[in-house]
Amino acid sequence: MLVNRRVADAAAFAVTPDDRRGAALAVEHLVELGHRRIAHLGGPPELSPAADRRLGFGAAISAAGVDDNPSLVAWAETFAEDAGIAPMHTLLNYGGRFTAIVAANDMLALDCFDALRAAGLSCPSDVSVIGFNDMPFAERIQPPLTTIRHSPYEMGRQAAELLLEQLADPAALPRTVVLSPTLVRRASTSAPPRAR
Repeated sequence: MLVNRRVADAAAFAVTPDDRRGAALAVEHLVELGHRRIAHLGGPPELSPAADRRLGFGAAISAAGVDDNPSLVAWAETFAEDAGIAPMHTLLNYGGRFTAIVAANDMLALDCFDALRAAGLSCPSDVSVIGFNDMPFAERIQPPLTTIRHSPYEMGRQAAELLLEQLADPAALPRTVVLSPTLVRRASTSAPPRAR
């Protein structure tokens, strides 16, 4: 039983958010605000959430007619605190100018805030930031973080149901339950500087 993960080409029971759709919601929100130079700080690409969020980001960027520039994509080695600092410095120093960034989770979004401050930039005045997961602290930081929400409670509930199905019928075929995410708009996103 996998929760918040899936394994490609493997038959397993899994419950996961629709990571591709979540990343697309983030991009669509930024494009609606007027952003055209949008960066992506991804998590470890070997993990399904990071890979799917990158795919969703790229598809949404292309659908919006915005250039999916590889120099505006960087990867963190983990989803943990401080893992996004070095890749953010790479984006800021070598990625070119961007006005928004979609981080693969809220911890990496915090690293975006720190790296932007260290570079003399502010959020959202200079760069808008969106996270993913809507962790409990997301609305308490400054500025409150715009993020993609999925329900850990619902993932746990669905996983328990799948486990009960397996216990009742050990021959049951594995399946994946995919949960719909939502965009939570807070103060870390605004129109790009030139549009104000």
